[in-house]
Amino acid sequence: MVELAVHGLDWAEVSMVDMDRPGPAYSIDTVADIRRQYGSSAELYLIIGADALKSLSRWKDPEKLIKDVKIVCVGRPGARVLESLPPDHPGRGAIFVEGPMIDVSGTDLRVRLAKGQPVGEELPLAVADYIRKHHLYRRQSDVGRTRRNG
Repeated sequence: MVELAVHGLDWAEVSMVDMDRPGPAYSIDTVADIRRQYGSSAELYLIIGADALKSLSRWKDPEKLIKDVKIVCVGRPGARVLESLPPDHPGRGAIFVEGPMIDVSGTDLRVRLAKGQPVGEELPLAVADYIRKHHLYRRQSDVGRTRRNG
């Protein structure tokens, strides 16, 4: 689905490093793999949401992570995330991106998809079509009914 989402974007590339590495996927390990691939001089940015930024202090090796990458926080409309962080929080130095944003969460999208509700322009059309075609995020009882009824 990620490949469908970035298809045609010359500046975007799908990485499989988390899929190729056995065990749990931690951001610090992903960054290390990407750094090995692109070299020590590569400028890396980790783009995360406001909720993830708030929990950054509980991530694996957050102090090392903030030295290896520039953290970019994409906040929800009206969010004042950086001001709400404690002074010693590892995310205090994050770059906060403001601008026109969609007020939607992945959880909300999955719930709407499970109920068969439309997702509008919040997902690329190719991704939404793939999800419908493969009956992803649907309740099992709905999948059976959909397949029987065509």
